[in-house]
Amino acid sequence: MIPYFLKSWTNETMIEDITGKKEVNAIEVFQHGIKYFRDLMLNTIEKKGLGYEEANIRWVLTVPAIWSEPAKQFMTEAAELVIMGFVIFMSMSIVINLLTD
Repeated sequence: MIPYFLKSWTNETMIEDITGKKEVNAIEVFQHGIKYFRDLMLNTIEKKGLGYEEANIRWVLTVPAIWSEPAKQFMTEAAELVIMGFVIFMSMSIVINLLTD
């Protein structure tokens, strides 16, 4: 089932904040969520003392296969604003694959 809120969203869709007084671009909201998890993962890797180059990280954003193409496209566009070259798959999680030389 596609979440109702994603059925007809585009990169120009505006959503209201919790007070209903201010509108925000929906793709920016999703962009910030994706960026948060990206930064969290990079900080965790750094704290553990693991050497990495971000260019060697394959970011994978997965969404349910049942989602419509417009919903998948919306998530793709949001992720591309944060992470260039990510891959989209079906299911709901973010998977990090550290590539080795």
